[in-house]
Amino acid sequence: MTGQPTVGAEVAPADLYRSCPLEALPFATTAELEDLDVAVGQGRALAALEFGVGMRADGYNLFVLGRSGSQRRRITETFLRSDAAKRPEPLDWCYLNNFDDDRKPIAVSLPRGRGGALRRDMVRLVDELRSAIPAAFESDRYRSSLSEVNQEFEERQHEALDKLQEEAKRDQLSLVTTPHGFAIAPTREPKLPPSRSGFRRTLKIVPAGKLWAVMPCCATAAAPAISTPQVMGLPSLSRIALPSGPSGTKCSSA
Repeated sequence: MTGQPTVGAEVAPADLYRSCPLEALPFATTAELEDLDVAVGQGRALAALEFGVGMRADGYNLFVLGRSGSQRRRITETFLRSDAAKRPEPLDWCYLNNFDDDRKPIAVSLPRGRGGALRRDMVRLVDELRSAIPAAFESDRYRSSLSEVNQEFEERQHEALDKLQEEAKRDQLSLVTTPHGFAIAPTREPKLPPSRSGFRRTLKIVPAGKLWAVMPCCATAAAPAISTPQVMGLPSLSRIALPSGPSGTKCSSA
C-alpha cells in the first residue's frame, strides 16, 4: 500500500491484495508436504485427551465432541496412535461362543497377531466340517460301529430283563409285556380259607409303580376264579367292590 487512505478517498485494487511470490515456496504442490502432527488451535482438546488417556483404571472413557469439519476423529486417532506406540504391545482378544450361555461369550487373550490367524483357521475348520461330518456318518466304518453299539445295548437289555424275571419268579410273580410297557402279575392263584357263605375271596393286588394287577372274584365250583389278571391304574386304593357271586353275596376287600 502506498499510504494510509483518507476518508472519502478511493482505494485502488492493487492496495486490496497482497501477493505471495511462488518462487519463495520450497515445494511445487502441497501434496509434497507432510501432514502436521499437531492440531492447530486445539490445545484444550489435546490436553483433555492426554488427561483421559493417562487414567490407568477401568471404567474411564473418552467422549469427543466437535463441529463438523473440525477433524475431531483424525485428531483423536492420531493422538491415540502416538500414545499407544510408547506402551508395550497389547494382546489380541478373541471372544468365543459360550454354548452353555450364549449371552456370556468367553474372552481369550492371545499374543499379538494370533487373533486374526485363529479367526481364519476357524473359518477353514467350519468349511471342512460341513463336508467331513456327513461323510463320516455315511462311511462303512461308522455303520459297523453303530451296529456293534446297538447289539451291545440289546444284550445288556436282555440280561437286565432276564435278571428281573428271575427275581420276580422267586416272589411268585411274572413280568408281563403290555402295549404300554411292562406289568407285574402273580404266577398262581392265591389260596384263602373259604368264607361262611361258601365263597372264598381271591383278590390279589400287586403294586407295580402306578399299575396294579387285580385278580377278581368270588370263586365257587359253579363260578371258578378268573385266572387272567386285569390291569388298571389306581392312584389310591381304599376299598374295592367286586361283582356279586351266584347267591348275590358281594366279595370285597378293604
